[in-house]
Amino acid sequence: MQPLPHSIDAEKEVLGTVLVNPGYARDFLAHSLGPDDFYHSGHQALAKAILDMASSGTPIDEKTIKLHMEREGTWNKQSWLMLGELLDKASIGSSLPFYMDVVLEFSTKRHLANFGMDVSKAAHNGETAVATLQSAHTALRDIEAGSGASEGVGMREGLSEALHHAADVMEGRVAITHVPTGVAPLDHFLGGGLSSGHLVVVNTASGHGKTAFAVGNLALSAGVAGVETAIFSLEMTPRRVYHRILAADSAVPVSAQMKVGLDPHDFSRMTYSGDRLCQLPIKVYGTGYNSFEAIRGACMQHEGLGLVVVDYLQLLRSPDPELGSSDHGAIAENMAGFRELSNELECVVALLSQPTVAQRRTGKPPTAADTKGGGSISEAADLILTPWLPHMVDEDVMSNISPGQMLPAEIYVEKNRDGAKGIIGDQKVCFDRARMIFKEA
Repeated sequence: MQPLPHSIDAEKEVLGTVLVNPGYARDFLAHSLGPDDFYHSGHQALAKAILDMASSGTPIDEKTIKLHMEREGTWNKQSWLMLGELLDKASIGSSLPFYMDVVLEFSTKRHLANFGMDVSKAAHNGETAVATLQSAHTALRDIEAGSGASEGVGMREGLSEALHHAADVMEGRVAITHVPTGVAPLDHFLGGGLSSGHLVVVNTASGHGKTAFAVGNLALSAGVAGVETAIFSLEMTPRRVYHRILAADSAVPVSAQMKVGLDPHDFSRMTYSGDRLCQLPIKVYGTGYNSFEAIRGACMQHEGLGLVVVDYLQLLRSPDPELGSSDHGAIAENMAGFRELSNELECVVALLSQPTVAQRRTGKPPTAADTKGGGSISEAADLILTPWLPHMVDEDVMSNISPGQMLPAEIYVEKNRDGAKGIIGDQKVCFDRARMIFKEA
């Protein structure tokens, strides 16, 4: 039987070049090339290791690759020989895009060859002609998208895909199209919650419930709804985030949880909450995940990820070492990366953001324009939300609050790509200070 199309030499050129020049790992990561695009099984394992390490920001050299592949169970006695051969095979970096395209070209041809065999089997296995054609069209679109050959989607194909998706949603084959916020009036305003595939920015001043909204509302509500959720906290350890989750469910404030002499009744409530919540599909990552590449790498380890929360945007490391984390160019690059990630995973990506110090002094709810990188934030975001606690800037509001746990609150919808902008006022929403969540008034 004739072997499937491939070029071992091109694969060696790609992997060898990245091994000799680890700086090109970012180009490798950005290219539409995956481990399965390599024909040689050893090359597949090495490509996966390089891509995993590039995604997480791990330095790439012979020793770190060996350690990574040993953890993955893909290292064997031939691996050292393969590495040595690849290091001798490396070309100059400027040739890398050419050889990556060659590898992708042969990978696409193999997919097409397998596609032809699959269609032939389907036609001989008693499937109807219509069913065979539909599955063939879907498979061919997937191959085209993976090849990088398609410059766009035609009207017929685009409308067909949209109608099929609508039918899948209508008939329950797509389980989740919106992620709940835990605030019923806001979910109603947004048509059911946060739309899958959207990039959401939660932009407000310090002390106005930014993290509370992200953790106690978005993440916990998503987890309860069965949505796979990843929280990346650049300010707090995972343990502190879980204290907030316990507070949101048990109504035992974080301050009480941290205090000597915790009431045994409160501890029982916390334990009950812990027992109920421990199976939720939520994972919290600590401050070490402080770059887009590291966050993307962690997200790729999840299956069916529905919500990503990053707290917060201006603390993310710049993709360019010469730029600061809050530089306009750095924010623009990170926003573009998260824009692509939300589309790639078809999940909600919620980025928390803070306005400038000058804006905070105004005592008014901020807009994206009041934030460093505001132009790129406004351009990339599908939805911009501003939680706001009036009592934080107005003493008269605080003096008129009756005893209890509830505080007046507002949520501004500054940008909404799929609908109207507006304000969810304090007649509809409040802030529960014990649970540290926004809720229906």
